[in-house]
Amino acid sequence: MSAFNKKEFWDELDATDETFVRRKYATGGYGAARQKVVAQWLQVKEEGRRQVREAKAFQWRRVEVLAAVVTAAGALVACWPK
Repeated sequence: MSAFNKKEFWDELDATDETFVRRKYATGGYGAARQKVVAQWLQVKEEGRRQVREAKAFQWRRVEVLAAVVTAAGALVACWPK
């Protein structure tokens, strides 16, 4: 039996359906040493999704602020004496 290689196992997880990994992890199907690595892998996946959500929310806030500025500028121009 070959020694456990964390990087190779991580690559194997990347190539596997996440739902499958989550189910197998939840049932203790990876063994003690691999369970820790799977937990880390799942945390990294979740952190990546959190960062994407935050980036999207930040972009929407920028769009909302820009829309507010454009609306305010339009109102100022409309009220400007002619």
